[in-house]
Amino acid sequence: MKDVFMSIKGTIPVEIIYCVPWSYHGEAVWMTAEFFAEGGSRLAITVTPGDKGVLKVYVDGEKIYDKSEEDDKHPDLYRVKEMRSFIKNKIAIMG
Repeated sequence: MKDVFMSIKGTIPVEIIYCVPWSYHGEAVWMTAEFFAEGGSRLAITVTPGDKGVLKVYVDGEKIYDKSEEDDKHPDLYRVKEMRSFIKNKIAIMG
């Protein structure tokens, strides 16, 4: 994950990188809303435009989703729920 922002102390940085030319902004917006619903102000969410078919999600520097590593499948509801669960667990660990 690129260090493109400084998160507020006590928040978990989340970065969603999406392909602009291939119009992946819909997935990025959807995941942003889902993650915010899970963590609210405990998350520092950054949405970063990219290219070349990229769609990745990093939480606290750890890659939790990469479209290229998942048979080029876009995230479905089940996969987004898995990512939300990961975020929920990260929040619980932080207290």
